[in-house]
Amino acid sequence: VVPAKKPHAVWSVVNQLTGRKRCNALNLAGDTPEERRNELRTFSGIVELPGESSFNISPITIDEVLQLAKKTPGNKATGPDDMPEELLRLPQVALEVTRVMKYVLAGGPAPAC
Repeated sequence: VVPAKKPHAVWSVVNQLTGRKRCNALNLAGDTPEERRNELRTFSGIVELPGESSFNISPITIDEVLQLAKKTPGNKATGPDDMPEELLRLPQVALEVTRVMKYVLAGGPAPAC
């Protein structure tokens, strides 16, 4: 097996040897919702965030996901999910991404890695 042809296997071994984790979850210091809100308030006092009115929270459509996926360049390295950008161009995958994004924007928890 040539390592260059199996990057996933190579990185898996590198991650094992170095003790690196594949995915880091967002861990806030607070244990309760109120403590988490206070952490976010402190953070927002440090970082200038845009006002709520500047966020576009209109429903996401599969057409938007497909359109954005087509704009992304192909043949790039995968991210932590090991999924190439080209997968988002498949309607079945774009439909699932759209469903998850709508769920999270409606207040549901984001999927874990």
